[in-house]
Amino acid sequence: MLKGKFGRIVLGLLLLGGALYFLIPAQEDTVLDDFTVVDETGDYVLADAGDGLVKYYKAFRFDFGDSDFRNWFGEGKWSTMTLLSPQVRSAMANRGLREDILAGNADFVENRIDAEDGAVRFTSVNAKKVMTATKTLLENNRLWFIKGNDLWFKADFFLDEYVPYSIAAFREEGRKFRPGPEVIIWEQRYLGLELGSAPEARLEQRDVSVPYGQWFEVKVHMKLDDVSGKVHIWQDGELVLEGEMQTLVAANSLLNVLEVGITASAPVGMLVDNVEISREPL
Repeated sequence: MLKGKFGRIVLGLLLLGGALYFLIPAQEDTVLDDFTVVDETGDYVLADAGDGLVKYYKAFRFDFGDSDFRNWFGEGKWSTMTLLSPQVRSAMANRGLREDILAGNADFVENRIDAEDGAVRFTSVNAKKVMTATKTLLENNRLWFIKGNDLWFKADFFLDEYVPYSIAAFREEGRKFRPGPEVIIWEQRYLGLELGSAPEARLEQRDVSVPYGQWFEVKVHMKLDDVSGKVHIWQDGELVLEGEMQTLVAANSLLNVLEVGITASAPVGMLVDNVEISREPL
């Protein structure tokens, strides 16, 4: 039996590889109510959740023109990356590998993030029956989207032969399991949207399939609400999905994370460019 000064210990299997992902003391969620907003402008919110003042942005734009991917990280850029694979299955292993790569002390092990012709290439390996899915992601965790906000997202994608399940997500960093809406490609063909922690909150379509071997643009608009939000998805300028669904798990949700990249069980290669997220129409 686990004992100690931390009291109750949370021991859980997070299905992110069928592996033990976290073994940590029980912690309370950090939600919108826990933030003290000190200043707000048209561009950012300056807030403190107990760890000091942090600037959270209402918009983010990024292209990948710099051929050295290490220059993609920093203030106003990407915050971090995820490289979960059969050989890198834990949060601790992912963090150590990421730090070594960015310091120039190591190369990628299995999943990769590379600069390619002015875009970013994500490469994920096979989950090999030891994981539910591998993840190769870039993440910005300094955003501020709450109930009542419009969230607009746009990016260009190029899919190789195999298709990932998820290509982008908007998450709550402070809530357990980091829930939030995800842009999915279901049946390996069609764009859709789901709220990961609420499987019943999902919109699908079977009218327009995504192309292989060519660039296409995805644009998403969501009205954020914990009961009945609005969703629009365009593919190359054509509205392919429109409907209402829950887009936040709770009224006090704070979507402060943008993830772009691959969540998949099969080997996948994908290029991405011209990433934008904003409260204003794109």
